[in-house]
Amino acid sequence: MHVTGPDFLDSATFPLGQNRVGFEGTATLQRSDWGLDWNTPLATGGALISGKGKLILDISAVQLIQAETAWTGRRL
Repeated sequence: MHVTGPDFLDSATFPLGQNRVGFEGTATLQRSDWGLDWNTPLATGGALISGKGKLILDISAVQLIQAETAWTGRRL
C-alpha cells in the first residue's frame, strides 16, 4: 500500500464561532494485499479488474459548539 498525505489544508473560525478544518490525501491499494486475487480474463487479453485501487480522501470537519453559545438566529 502506498499512502500520501494527509495534507493539512487550512483551518478557519467562521463568524458564528464554528471552527473548521480540512485534510486531503491519497492511498493506492494492492488488491492482492487484501486477499482479492480473483479476476476474469477478457477476450482481448486484458483483465476485468485492475490489481490496484486508488482512494482519494477529501475530509472537512466542523467543531460542535455548546447549545448555550450557539447562534439561534433570533433577533433581539
